[in-house]
Amino acid sequence: CSVIGSITVNAGGSFDAEGALVLGSLVAKGGTVRLCSTSIALLLSSTGATAPVVIGDGTSSCGGSILIGGISVNSGTGGVSLRQASALAVVTVKGNSGGVDVANNTIVGSLTVTGNTGVVVDHPNTVIGLSKLQ
Repeated sequence: CSVIGSITVNAGGSFDAEGALVLGSLVAKGGTVRLCSTSIALLLSSTGATAPVVIGDGTSSCGGSILIGGISVNSGTGGVSLRQASALAVVTVKGNSGGVDVANNTIVGSLTVTGNTGVVVDHPNTVIGLSKLQ
C-alpha cells in the first residue's frame, strides 16, 4: 500500500501498516498506531495514545521501519515500542506510561527518551548525533 499525503488518526481510530510507503505525515491524536516494515517520509507524531504505539516490535512478524523526518511519541498511556528502525530524524519519546522499549535502532539525527514510566529500555541504539536517555 502506498499513500501520498497526510494521514490523521483521531482518538478511537487506528492505523495499522505492514510494508507500506507513506509519503506525507502521520499524525495520531489519541489513536492507535502500529507500523511494521513501513517507510514514512516527513513526520510521524503520536500524542495521548491509550493503546500501545508500535513502530516495529523486534519480531520477524513486525520488522523495523524506515523513518525520515521528525518522530515524536508523547504522553501516551499504552506503552511504546520503537525497535529496529532506521531513521534520518529527530526522534523524541517523552512522557509515556505503560512501558517504553526503544532499542536496536539506527538513527542519524538525535534521540531523546525522557520522562517515561513503567519499564523503560532505551538501549542499545546506534545514534549519530545527540542522545538524551533516561
